Amino acid sequence: MSRGSEHFICGDIQIFALAFPYDAPLQESAGLPTREVKLDREVKIPLYGEDNIIEVWLVDINDQCVEVYRQPIASGYEQVQKLQRGQSLSIQRFPSINIQVDEILG
Repeated sequence: MSRGSEHFICGDIQIFALAFPYDAPLQESAGLPTREVKLDREVKIPLYGEDNIIEVWLVDINDQCVEVYRQPIASGYEQVQKLQRGQSLSIQRFPSINIQVDEILG
């Protein structure tokens, strides 16, 4: 798994996959068709788990939520949280920093 950031352009939608220094990539699915978000959930995120990436966030603008995947296992992730507007979350390695879902979704 590469470190650093990757930037993809899908039509006029920009997608950023960031691998933070502590292996916490962010998958942003802003405005993607449902089939693309499904691909992220069912194919890409399990691959991150297999590669032992400790934390993955899927930002789903379509459903207005952030899915947080933690505790990687061979088949994906053991812990999955779906957070909605009005809720907050933190990066596993920096639990004292709280981020509002509303700030992520815009």
